[in-house]
Amino acid sequence: MRSLGTALALTLVVSCGPAAVERTPWPGQAYGEHTVTLARPTVGPSPTVPVGTAVSIRGSFFDPPHMEVPLGSVVTWTSHDTARHTITSGTPDRPEGEFDRQIFGGETFSFAFVVAGTYRYYCRAHGSMQASLVVR
Repeated sequence: MRSLGTALALTLVVSCGPAAVERTPWPGQAYGEHTVTLARPTVGPSPTVPVGTAVSIRGSFFDPPHMEVPLGSVVTWTSHDTARHTITSGTPDRPEGEFDRQIFGGETFSFAFVVAGTYRYYCRAHGSMQASLVVR
């Protein structure tokens, strides 16, 4: 009977012992540690927050007449003329209504571009004053 008890005890010790295949921890992680990393899924690189882009109105011209800005940019127009001007989206024969602001010398107008695309704009007081910007 004693040999049967010894055999059962040895069987229990062998079956409850450490596993034959040993796991190795991930680099920098010891046994028993749990690391949880929370990440928000994104598409592409993280966006940067643009600080703004300036357009000057001088001599009845938009300067620069064409520009490209990143999505989310705030574009600011500043009039350096004594005449009244407008910053109106679209063209003289096809106003778009996205933005329309009248400014005088020394005044500014800012607009945040949150939709990608090509934006044409002009001055209602001076139809030959036309410009465009591309938002990417």
